[in-house]
Amino acid sequence: MKRCRRTFIRLLLICMVILGTLGVSRDVHAASKAVAKVGNKKYASLDKAFKAVKKKGTIKLLKNVTLKKNIYLDSKKTITVNLNKHTITTKKSGGFTINKGKVTFKNGTLKDKQSANAKYGVYNIISIYKKGSVVLNNVNYYGHIQIGGYYYAKNNGSLRIKGGTFKPAGDSWLISNFGKLVIDKGDFQFLGSDTHYGILRTFKDCTINGGNFKTYGQYSILIDTNGFDGHRGKTTINGGTFTYPWSRNRDWNYGVILNEKSDTTLAGGTIQSSVQIVGGKLVMKGGSITGVKSAVWVDDLYGGPKGSFSKTGGTITEYERIFN
Repeated sequence: MKRCRRTFIRLLLICMVILGTLGVSRDVHAASKAVAKVGNKKYASLDKAFKAVKKKGTIKLLKNVTLKKNIYLDSKKTITVNLNKHTITTKKSGGFTINKGKVTFKNGTLKDKQSANAKYGVYNIISIYKKGSVVLNNVNYYGHIQIGGYYYAKNNGSLRIKGGTFKPAGDSWLISNFGKLVIDKGDFQFLGSDTHYGILRTFKDCTINGGNFKTYGQYSILIDTNGFDGHRGKTTINGGTFTYPWSRNRDWNYGVILNEKSDTTLAGGTIQSSVQIVGGKLVMKGGSITGVKSAVWVDDLYGGPKGSFSKTGGTITEYERIFN
């Protein structure tokens, strides 16, 4: 009887050890699959981490992530995504669509690896609509950003950029703004082709306080301002350096284009490019414009109303064009 009891106890102890080891291995396996955490709890996907935040919280990335599905935020959450020096790479339909709430991305990289669609163009890493709000703070961003659109005339979303490096992933605009955009600082580059794409096209409210903006293509554009749906595209430039690869013997030297229904105020900053006002309006209160004559050219857009230019401050430097 005692012998049977001892045997039973040994078997029980062995089972406990085995089950304990299995439990530990499951925990280790789960931990190795975790890509992010909220507080002390880890999650195997970003989508689950976003859903885990109730009203306000921080998601900390634990490793590089490839995002193949879109993450939607349609509630009044305030979420900080600490990229923690890691990279989120978007593929297929991956990306972030913010319709409501506020998301801050900081300290890492967002990169688009999706192929351009022949019908719809490039995909967006971040799309902001309705009452959505996004802040990019010290983020390296390689792809397209969409703020609102033609079908979101009201409550079109907002974006604030507080630093980082920004480059397009394909042959398209870097930023398309139909809502509210504020740029405090950052390094913005359009490295691409000789198409008429570029760094920023804005149709609504845009304020540029600083940053370095540079294009390399012969016909690429630094800033293109417009208006839509009865709204004037209001742009205020308080600072920043805007560099366009102009030449005294080129046939195209306009890196800043103010189209019809655009209303732009230049209060500061350095624009190293001629400015073309085609139906738009420019009020120059400060800053500087340097370009081939005419450094500020006023015309109409396709026979529409002629643009306007007034100057109360700042400096304009013109060079004579050289014809070969």
